[in-house]
Amino acid sequence: RALALSRFQNGKRVPPQIQRSRSDDLLAAVFPAQVGCQDNHGGGDVEVPDHPLVHQTLHDCLREAMDVDGLKTVLRRLRAGELRTVALDLPEPSPLAHALLNSQPYTFLDDAPLEERRARAVQVRRSLPAEDAAQMGALDADAIHQVVTDARPLVRDADELHDLLLQGVLVPAEGLEAALLDRLLATGRAARLVVGDHRFAVAAERVRHVRALFPDLPLDPPLEPLPGDGPMEREAAVLAAVRGRMEVAGPVTVTGLSLALSLDADDIDLALHQLESEGTVLRGRFRPAQPAGAELEWCDRRLLQRIHRLTVGRLRREIEPLSGSDFMRFLFRWHHLGAQDALRGRGGLLKAISLLEGVEAPAAGWEQALLPARVQGDVGTLLEEACWGGEVAWGRLSLREPKVVGPRRGAEVEPPVRRPPGVSRVATLSFFRRSQMDALLAAARPDLAGDGEPWLPEDLEGATLDVGRALIRRGACFFADLLATTRRSPEEVADALWELLARGVVSADAVDNLRVLQSPKRRRQQKALKRGGPGRWTLLLPSVVPPPEERHRALAELFLRRWGIVFRDLVAREPLAPPWRVLLGIYRRMEARGELRGGRFVAGVAGEQFALPEAVDAARAVRRAAPQVERVEISAVDPLNLTGIVTPGPRVPAVLGERVVYVDGVPVTESVIGRAAAAPVAVD
Repeated sequence: RALALSRFQNGKRVPPQIQRSRSDDLLAAVFPAQVGCQDNHGGGDVEVPDHPLVHQTLHDCLREAMDVDGLKTVLRRLRAGELRTVALDLPEPSPLAHALLNSQPYTFLDDAPLEERRARAVQVRRSLPAEDAAQMGALDADAIHQVVTDARPLVRDADELHDLLLQGVLVPAEGLEAALLDRLLATGRAARLVVGDHRFAVAAERVRHVRALFPDLPLDPPLEPLPGDGPMEREAAVLAAVRGRMEVAGPVTVTGLSLALSLDADDIDLALHQLESEGTVLRGRFRPAQPAGAELEWCDRRLLQRIHRLTVGRLRREIEPLSGSDFMRFLFRWHHLGAQDALRGRGGLLKAISLLEGVEAPAAGWEQALLPARVQGDVGTLLEEACWGGEVAWGRLSLREPKVVGPRRGAEVEPPVRRPPGVSRVATLSFFRRSQMDALLAAARPDLAGDGEPWLPEDLEGATLDVGRALIRRGACFFADLLATTRRSPEEVADALWELLARGVVSADAVDNLRVLQSPKRRRQQKALKRGGPGRWTLLLPSVVPPPEERHRALAELFLRRWGIVFRDLVAREPLAPPWRVLLGIYRRMEARGELRGGRFVAGVAGEQFALPEAVDAARAVRRAAPQVERVEISAVDPLNLTGIVTPGPRVPAVLGERVVYVDGVPVTESVIGRAAAAPVAVD
């Protein structure tokens, strides 16, 4: 508040110079150690003000934007000798060193001008990460054409043509103006060279290059090397010719460059690798629509940087930001909630489950609300067939312990008595495709992401422990197998299975077991008949624990499938989401490879946003379509319940039985819907 008041005085805005002075005074009053000289601080720790904004800022900077805890762990292990440091001479700075060399001026503590820093003396050759440059196949053809056109030197007179010949060494004569070239030939400043079917123009200063490349071919008119020009090795002459061509050619292949310069392909390849070691050129597949086995292309780093910037800038300008209501209309279409967009059949069910993977909702909500809202037909039968067919699995992913609410801090209380968790129709469960089960389980249970060995909670006892051990020892078992193995009564085995299900330890083949869970009557009938549900029970564990990089990539793709357009505030609601800085790096690399689009797709949202290409097209169609007083009603446990997050107004709690009603993407009450149905109104 004080900072805001310092910007105005008597209702008038204060000049920026005075604002900065007042903000410095405010900083000195609140945080005096920050403005003090570090040399005179005595070497002690800087006292951090006990203020919520300061604490939140430090947390965001040190643990969201950076990983200070991981850095401290690495430093401790280095000091203890657990990590070994290796020094290597590289042709270019590493990604970390590149980021340090290109950091903002406020990274440095001194006030030296930017051009005087020693970091400026280091040759920074890395414009893009190597893995991105090798997979850059989504560069725009128009951007390539524009950059190559702009890179060609401007030739308006004989002097400018002579400069072009000096730069290019071997310049094709076909694209040059004949009158200007004849003027250079008449004055002895240039000559023609015929190599097979190709005709080149050569400057007099580059005669020794021609002698090294083509010693037996004559020049027209005959020219001799200039006084003082000694002989040149062929390798150096090829390097100069290739360098001059690459500065204006754009993405080219070795074969194309060999034909253009009439030089041997092996010599061209050697010269390109030498330029690559200098950081001048990069290789990859840059032009769009290239076949899988196409020859690698080479491009000047400076030109590739321009092409990449133009491509990304053009893609980001293609779509205008959506409003909050339009974004909700897009999500309804993306999740097939409209009658005309509804999914059908077994394939439609798998599509709906792929959109909801990782979402934990009440058990009764899946067949009553979430899946029927997206899939038409007998959802129960389709779901049963998919589970029996091994395509879909279900269970509790996370292992959350219930929160204990006690007296205020500092009071001595007895430790709470642990009670076995119960399972009911509101127990949170998840449906997911078996192909994604390993990544989801590893993300939900970091303690299991070591070796993937069978695991049971340490506090199990009685029949629950016996059933868990039987599943570890025998694998998937029918209910009768568990009775024979544990020698327990049907009631004890049934209760043990429900407790293991609540703890996220087991799952079953059949969805009918989940329906029994939701129906106390059917549970009593099973106990009376002394039998369990159909299908086999098995431990819910990953078969192969993926490494962190693969797991994070799978989660990043999952969020893209669910939302189409992702940003920090949206992904923060995901219980399985890693830190945003991890996802941000993955999304940036995917954008550079052309797998998704970056830009500003939703208005009123801070930070970077990313979208799938098909989501961009769908969002553009939603923005262009006029609102038609479309009414969409979803369950409050649906992940699309974004009230209070994307749309204004209070947050509707995610409780089974509650409903959220949208009209043209705006949450409204039933009375507003009635008026809208009677006479269309504009909903703001």
